[in-house]
Amino acid sequence: MNDVIRSDLKVIRELLQKEELVKEYLSLKSQIDSSKEIRNIQNKMKFYKKCNMSDEDRSEYYEAKKALDNDPLLLNYLETKKEVDHLKKEIKEILKLWFMQF
Repeated sequence: MNDVIRSDLKVIRELLQKEELVKEYLSLKSQIDSSKEIRNIQNKMKFYKKCNMSDEDRSEYYEAKKALDNDPLLLNYLETKKEVDHLKKEIKEILKLWFMQF
């Protein structure tokens, strides 16, 4: 890839990082990544998945899953991620159409 294209892609990346949606997504992702509570629940779920779960374990697994499924931070992150994924898809389509011109 030549330097001009690399430079233009860097500019596009910087512009995207200034978009409110992208800033919100990155902030939510950072909060989730640094959340000990969420990580502990995820680790607990992974542990139970690897075990032969007793009824009590199964109950604890579903309680942990319910906690994650209803966590406002995770719900907000997942919704924002959908919007960012849609934005990425739009960008990909624009580039695809542009390349088809050659």
